[in-house]
Amino acid sequence: TGTFTPDNDTEDDSNTLSLATTYTDLAGNNGPDNQTANYEVDTLAPTVSSVAITGAAGVQNSFVNAGDNVSVTATFSEVVIVDNSSGNPTLTLVVGSTDRTATYTSGSGSDDLVFRYTIQSGETDSNGISIGANAIALNSGTIKDVAGNDGILTHSLVDNNSSYKVDTTAPSVDN
Repeated sequence: TGTFTPDNDTEDDSNTLSLATTYTDLAGNNGPDNQTANYEVDTLAPTVSSVAITGAAGVQNSFVNAGDNVSVTATFSEVVIVDNSSGNPTLTLVVGSTDRTATYTSGSGSDDLVFRYTIQSGETDSNGISIGANAIALNSGTIKDVAGNDGILTHSLVDNNSSYKVDTTAPSVDN
């Protein structure tokens, strides 16, 4: 016999399963009860809580330049594990009107995954970098919770961030 006790604690999104075994022998005598350890059952997939540009090396007066690294953090609803042995997850940024690929760099074993993109010469974005909806791609990698549930990668659009404008055009003298 077994008992299943739902745990409505939304913080860990899991349930506890306790198994107690009873048996009788051929003569109908009850054997001793054996209690097993508790097991957690996690069937909830991790979801993306937020996506945001969280930093850039070299930002001056809200502008980033060629060679500056822009970091984007995708925060999940629980701790996730990234396996990038078969491919590295990416996140698509929009610089100006052009899609650019930020590559996963760190965060496996936490709820924050960091993606990084290096600004290239010739790029310009006077409104600020934005992130389209559902911009995370696995590229043959995986993002799962510790129970092995695949991450749900959908998220909302992140509008132009005026703190991260791009200007890689060197000033010139016209007179």
